[in-house]
Amino acid sequence: AKDGGKALVTCPADLDTFVSAYDLKRPAAAAPVEAAPVHRGSVLVGCDFGSTTAKAVVVSPARDILFSCYALSKGNPIEDAQSLFEQVREAGFTDVAGLALTGYGKDLLKDVLGADVAVVERVAHATGTLHFFPDADVICDVGGTDVKIMILRQGTVADFRLNSQCSSGNGAFLQGVAERYSVPLEAYADRAFQAKAMPTLAMGCGVFLQSDIVNQQRKGWAAEEIMAALAAVLPINVWIYAGRLQNLKAVGRKFVLQGGTHRNMAVVKGQVDFIRGKVPEADVVLQPYSGEAGAIGPPLCAVDWRERGGATRFRGFDAIAALVYNSTTAPETVCKWCPINCTRTFIDVQLPGAAGRPWSKLPLAQGWERVISGNSCPKGLVEDVNELREVKAKLEEVKREYPNVAEMVRKDAFRRVGAAAV
Repeated sequence: AKDGGKALVTCPADLDTFVSAYDLKRPAAAAPVEAAPVHRGSVLVGCDFGSTTAKAVVVSPARDILFSCYALSKGNPIEDAQSLFEQVREAGFTDVAGLALTGYGKDLLKDVLGADVAVVERVAHATGTLHFFPDADVICDVGGTDVKIMILRQGTVADFRLNSQCSSGNGAFLQGVAERYSVPLEAYADRAFQAKAMPTLAMGCGVFLQSDIVNQQRKGWAAEEIMAALAAVLPINVWIYAGRLQNLKAVGRKFVLQGGTHRNMAVVKGQVDFIRGKVPEADVVLQPYSGEAGAIGPPLCAVDWRERGGATRFRGFDAIAALVYNSTTAPETVCKWCPINCTRTFIDVQLPGAAGRPWSKLPLAQGWERVISGNSCPKGLVEDVNELREVKAKLEEVKREYPNVAEMVRKDAFRRVGAAAV
C-alpha cells in the first residue's frame, strides 16, 4: 500500500457525497421508461447499432424523450434490430412517423428497416448531448470498443478524436478484467470502491496494461484494488493516450461524460478526479442517458426531417419481426481488396423487390438483399469491381467537397516560387 496511491474514495462520506451529487444530476427520466406511456400519437425512433450493444430511443414530435431500451449485440444486426423494435412495440409506441439510424449498422440496415435518415456518429452524439447541455465544450464518449472525444465550438463539432484500435481506454477491457475476477459488471463500482489503496498502473497499450495488472497481482494487490486502479488509469488512457490532449484547459470548461462505460460509477469518479485535477474549475456532468447517448441524436434529426414534410419509409413492426435471413461466413466471403483480408459475414435478407446478386461468388436470387458485416473499411461493403469504383468515386467526391486543409497547406503554402514570379 505504501508503494501505491490513495483509493478512489477516502471514506464512506466521500463516496456518499460523490454518488449523491451525480445521481442528482440524472433526472427521473434518465432511467429507461418501463411504465405505460402517456404519449398518444406519432413518434420518432432512433437506433444506434454499436459493436457491443444496440440502443433505441423514442421521442415525441415536440422532442420529448419518451422511451429508451437496450439490447446486447448478438453479432447480427438483423437480430439486434428485431430485439429493439420488439421492446419499442411492447412499450406501446406503434405509430412511427420516422426512423433514423446511426452506428456501424446504419448503412447496412437503412433499406432493410426502411429508415428515413442515416446519421453520422459525430453528428448523432453532438445533437443528443446539446439537447441536454447546450453549453457543452467537450463530449467524452467511452463505449465498449472505442473512445470518442468531441470538442465543440458554438454548438458544432470543431475537433474530433477517435480511438478504436486499442482496448486500454474502453469498456471491454474493464469487462474482461471483471470477468476474470468473477465480478458481475454491474457490481464493478461497488467492488472498486471497497479498496483502501490501489496500485499505480501504467498508461498506454492494452497489452502492456494487462501485463502490468499481472505484475501487480504478483505483488499481492487484491481484486478490488486492481479494479479501482483500472478505473483511475482509464481517464489517462482516454484523454492523453487515445485523445492526445495534454492541455485540457485549452478545450473548455464544461465536460460531458457519456457512453455505456460511464454507467460504471467508479469510472465516473476516476474521470471527475482526473479532469478537475487538470481543470480545477471544470464543470463535469454525466449525460442523463449515458448508455443510450448515441441513440438520442438520430430521432432528434428525424424530427427535423419530418418537419420538412418527409413521408416515412419505415417497414413496420410486423415486417421487421418476420424478416427471413441467412448468415454466411466462409472463404468466399473474405474481402480481397487489400492485404488485410477481413473475414466478412454475408447476411442475406428476403425483401420484396430486391434485385439479388446472381453474379456473386455466393449467388443471391431475386427477392433477396445482401448485408455485409465484419468489414473494417468502406471497400469491404462491396463484392464487385464496379461497386468498388462507385465507392471510390464517392470517397473522392467527399474529398473534393470537404478538402483536407492541412494537406493543402503542406503541399502549397511552402512551395518555392521562381525568380520571375518574385
